[in-house]
Amino acid sequence: MFERLRMMFDLWRDQREIDALSDREVEDLGLTRDQLHAFARVPMEVPERLVAMAAIFGLTETDVKRNYTDYLELLEVCAHCGARRQCAETLDHFATARPASCGFCPNAASYERMAGHAA
Repeated sequence: MFERLRMMFDLWRDQREIDALSDREVEDLGLTRDQLHAFARVPMEVPERLVAMAAIFGLTETDVKRNYTDYLELLEVCAHCGARRQCAETLDHFATARPASCGFCPNAASYERMAGHAA
C-alpha cells in the first residue's frame, strides 16, 4: 500500500514539475505539454517491455526511439495494452519468440513497419 501511495505522490510531483515548465522549455524538449504529461504517467516497466517486444522484430532500443513522437505513441499503446499476460509469456520465451507469434501485441504492425517487414 505504501508503495502505491509513494508512486501516486511521485506522479503528482512530476505532473506539477511539467506544469511549472515555461512554454519555451517545453518547446526546447520537442514535445507538447500533453505528451510530457502522458509520458510521466507511463508505468516504469512499460519502456523495458516495449523494447523487449520490439527486439523480437529485430529492432534495437535506438531504432524504437529514433522518432521520439512515435516512441511516445508506442509507449502509450503499450501502457494500455490488454494483452499483458500474453506479452509476459512471450517475453519469458524470448529466445524462441518470432514476430508471427506476436499478433496479440497492439504495436506489432508498428514494429513490423519499423523493421521493414511487410505488414
